[in-house]
Amino acid sequence: MVHRHTGERVGLGFTYGALPSWIPPDGTADPALLREVHWTFGDDGGRGTLRATEFRFDDLELSFRADDSKTSDRLVADIDDVAAVLKGIADGGLLYPFETGNRDRRFEAERVVRRLRERNVHELALCGDGLLPAPEPLLDWPVVAGLDEVERSRLQAHAGRLARLAGGISTEVRQLLDSVVWLGPLRSAPRRFYDRSSQAAALGDGRHVAMFLLDHASAVDQVNEWLERMEVPYSLKVIPLSTGGGVNVVGDLVAIVLTDRRSRVDVTPADVGFGISQILPVIVESLAQRESIILVEQPETHLHPRLQARLADLFIEATRAGGRGNQLIVETHSEHLILRTQRRIREGLLDPAHVSVVYVDQDEQGRTSARWLRLDDKGDFLDDWPHGFFDERLDELFGDF
Repeated sequence: MVHRHTGERVGLGFTYGALPSWIPPDGTADPALLREVHWTFGDDGGRGTLRATEFRFDDLELSFRADDSKTSDRLVADIDDVAAVLKGIADGGLLYPFETGNRDRRFEAERVVRRLRERNVHELALCGDGLLPAPEPLLDWPVVAGLDEVERSRLQAHAGRLARLAGGISTEVRQLLDSVVWLGPLRSAPRRFYDRSSQAAALGDGRHVAMFLLDHASAVDQVNEWLERMEVPYSLKVIPLSTGGGVNVVGDLVAIVLTDRRSRVDVTPADVGFGISQILPVIVESLAQRESIILVEQPETHLHPRLQARLADLFIEATRAGGRGNQLIVETHSEHLILRTQRRIREGLLDPAHVSVVYVDQDEQGRTSARWLRLDDKGDFLDDWPHGFFDERLDELFGDF
């Protein structure tokens, strides 16, 4: 893994709040706590090798480093981190489902850690599952040797709770990443037909939309409703194609047919403007996903300014907590999309607390910076825009005067 052409260590991480549907039954951290997950990768013969996985919640940190000395996958935690987390678990307020905290359990946890230190044991290991720890402690013989039966039982119990906590966070992270949908900046060019076998290579380009609509007939009605709301003069239907004997030539083969509402003439996306092929995946994913993270790059590509503005209404609908409950992360250069978002805030249809506008810029040395631009309850920006966005229009209008 390389960043800015350097082979030095690279970090990647994010902070999230757990949804109720993500909570694993075997245990995890208190759902009320924000979680921070961070990975560190280093160069190893041209490969991005995992060096460390870190979890943070509240004021506690649990850091695992990759154990290169073992043939099996192991993630190793320092005993100091383990001690603090075990105390939090023993108090009854960190590991969910909660167990009633008591002084005896806290004393047991402290005693287990003290006995390990007395034996010069400075780390505990969990099984590794890719980049994340699995809910399975690895108690090597040097760790348990010399402990009596009661101490060994206590160690196994507390190590098991630690593993449940770490494994629960791992389960949440996988659920979060599985919920991510990405649409790239240039969606697939319009085609006259689509086949299911091509979907495997269609990551991010929206080529899968035709097959999705074939498999989910109710979604077609929702898409048509939004096409009409956006004043796109076409309605859509998906038609399966087959040979004369009823057997598809290359698996499932379908055509998207667009009916012009004005003339009632049927055409394919390849027969109309390029914009329809660019906006269709955005509409479908926004309507189809539930409690997902949808990443969209340049949704305004090949769209009329009026249609760019109406994309904001689609995004607002897709993120409503009482409806689909998605989170959208949109990379855009569209002034029209921003202005419609501001208008909906001013009209009271959108809470400014639910919108985060981040401006990404570079200085003369090529260093990237990100600025959060706040919005008030009137939809006005509280922070000045950097040069080169809204002011470009004014420069073009009045630059010669």
